[in-house]
Amino acid sequence: MNYKIITVLLFIFIQVVYAKDPLAESVVVVANLNNPESVEIARYYMEKRSIPENNLILLKLSNQETVDWKYFISEVFDPLRAQLVKDKWINAIVSELKDEQGRQRYSFLGHNISYLVTCKGIPLKISNDKHRIFQNEVETLPGPFKINKAAVDSELALLAYYNQKKNTNHQINGYVYNQLFKRNPIPDNVSQSFIKVARLDGPTTSDVKLMIDNALVAEENGLIGRAYIDHALKGGNYKIGDDWMKSISEDVKSINYDISEEKTRATFDKTSRFDKPAIYFGWYLLHLDGPFRNPGFRFPPGAIAVHIHSFSATSMKFPEKSWCGPLVHRGATVTLGNVYEPFLNYTHHLGQFFKSLKEGNNVGDAAASSIPFLSWQGVVIGDPLYRPFKVSLDQQYKNLLNNYDYATDIAQYIYIRKMNQIKASGDIKEAIKVGESGFRKSPGIALGLRLAELFIEQKKPAKASKKLQFLTHVTFFNSEDWGLVKKCADLLKNIGKLNSAIEIYKNLLTDENLPDVLRKKLLNNGSKIALSANNFELARDWSMMAQKINLIKK
Repeated sequence: MNYKIITVLLFIFIQVVYAKDPLAESVVVVANLNNPESVEIARYYMEKRSIPENNLILLKLSNQETVDWKYFISEVFDPLRAQLVKDKWINAIVSELKDEQGRQRYSFLGHNISYLVTCKGIPLKISNDKHRIFQNEVETLPGPFKINKAAVDSELALLAYYNQKKNTNHQINGYVYNQLFKRNPIPDNVSQSFIKVARLDGPTTSDVKLMIDNALVAEENGLIGRAYIDHALKGGNYKIGDDWMKSISEDVKSINYDISEEKTRATFDKTSRFDKPAIYFGWYLLHLDGPFRNPGFRFPPGAIAVHIHSFSATSMKFPEKSWCGPLVHRGATVTLGNVYEPFLNYTHHLGQFFKSLKEGNNVGDAAASSIPFLSWQGVVIGDPLYRPFKVSLDQQYKNLLNNYDYATDIAQYIYIRKMNQIKASGDIKEAIKVGESGFRKSPGIALGLRLAELFIEQKKPAKASKKLQFLTHVTFFNSEDWGLVKKCADLLKNIGKLNSAIEIYKNLLTDENLPDVLRKKLLNNGSKIALSANNFELARDWSMMAQKINLIKK
């Protein structure tokens, strides 16, 4: 599938109907004047979101992702806050004094910023400085929290914050409780002390621009695709993470997305079904792996993709290392991460984050209300104005019926979601009727499989088989459909259509780009199916080919 073509087709449509978000008037964008890419991204985003030119602040900075506290205070924190005060974004009275960390003191009266957006080129994290750790500030903290390394964005969220007890700026050691956490709506007196910060960053400028574009595409057309939830089932001290995944799964099902769940301690691998991952939440690997590394893998427009790891955002420069950068490089529109070890309960609470999005909130608000602590390690990557669920399923379906510009492989997922909604109401016959209508207009593998599954529920295996027979004649599949096609073949095997399953396996195995792990699984499974079908020669050949892969790998 050519994602670029689909993105262009859908984006042409939104250019006509896109309405300016009123919050855009008060979005402040910060870029690095010494980095042309940073300025380019800032201006691109401002143009797309109709953010006023005067809302751009340019700082003269180095191009380092990691800076020390001295640099951060003198070149980022103090200059940015001074400019925000000068431009009346922050209402404050400046003092002649500086605090114990060398930051200018202010008396704050509130701010007028809806979201502060940092762009690629603004430092990402601050290294630990043991000389700035004051015992009176950390004596009550557990050992792992007696540090001051932090995410730059998490510090900038406190630009308008005032520690009333100490009559000064926030302390940099340890963390500061986020009073926006789990509060919706947020009281005015609280919101005036905290600034919601998000970042437009990624391995390349084109990655970031696509992230901006795809937010607009999905916001206007609705988030289209499937959901994939990886339940690590760690238990013990990590049970809260398991609870997040369970909560997300329930919320995804409540809005009728088709879903695949990994319910072992393993993660989704290269053999898993992983077509159109509009929603992905998982854990716990150091670097991006599994189906994300299949050749040609891309997220659909608007995708929300988060992988829990202590160092998921340790750098945004690399397309293969860690998680946040690689996810953006592959087309994710929104992700969350950590620049240093946050400890699980101190990072974004993902169940809260997704629930807020599901309720119609934008990324900026959902992220701000889901992280318990600031001056800590969390970062938000993506357009804070983006509302993934702005368009309801009913509106999506209505638009689909009235508009033939939707590409087939995108449209089928709207039909599937509508089918799930109708089936949930108890009318499986009507769900099948909607699916059949959609299959005539937008035939697709995923839609065919969903119809086959419903026919099997109705104990109509012949109809299920008929719906997937077309796959026996298809000799080329997109890489994102490998796992999906295998699932179709396995369904046919399970209802006794062994020869049809064998033909589909044959078609898949002609693809030279199949990863070894998938090819081996197809050969081993296919050999068993061939044996059951009394095709002993094919069973032997496929078994020998699987063994050969083992020998080559050794």
